[in-house]
Amino acid sequence: FEAWNEVLRPLGKTLALDAYAPCIGRDGKENAEKICAMVDAKCDPEKLRGERRATYEKLREGGVPLLSENIRLIKKFFSSFPHFRHAVVSSEKRRFIKENLSLAGIKNFFKLLVSYEDDPELKRKPAPDMYLYALEKLSARPEECIAFEDSINGVLAARGAGIICVALPNEFTTLHDLSTANLVIPF
Repeated sequence: FEAWNEVLRPLGKTLALDAYAPCIGRDGKENAEKICAMVDAKCDPEKLRGERRATYEKLREGGVPLLSENIRLIKKFFSSFPHFRHAVVSSEKRRFIKENLSLAGIKNFFKLLVSYEDDPELKRKPAPDMYLYALEKLSARPEECIAFEDSINGVLAARGAGIICVALPNEFTTLHDLSTANLVIPF
């Protein structure tokens, strides 16, 4: 969100959180096209997307805000169910997934990390592809799994794969309609 606003400011535009919220967890190319149209900016979406990615990486150098309550819940779940196979399914780049898990102190909790980069045929959330890919890699059935998601796109992906989903909204996704999740734990 911050990175998008930084690249939009020189164009005299900004993006409100409620307008950006539906973009969370979606494909960057699709987001760039949508955001250019939303703010009525006369720009090249692909160029803007590249600028946003560079800005995002620079912002990450200053530190990544951690969602401490979600981290606490993950640690509690892991300690309560250590025999479960835990996986991360994210629409993010693999290196950012690893960095985030490391910063949160939970990098060794997961048997499997799934990123959109794992297979060029994988569609990002809200498509269920990445969850179906994880199920295949874990040799698991949907009814054997529980997904924890923080956005509508993640919830739709998990539910589309037939997986029970617990929604854990954060400050950016509290506006999402998470009613398709089996359970919502309010922010």
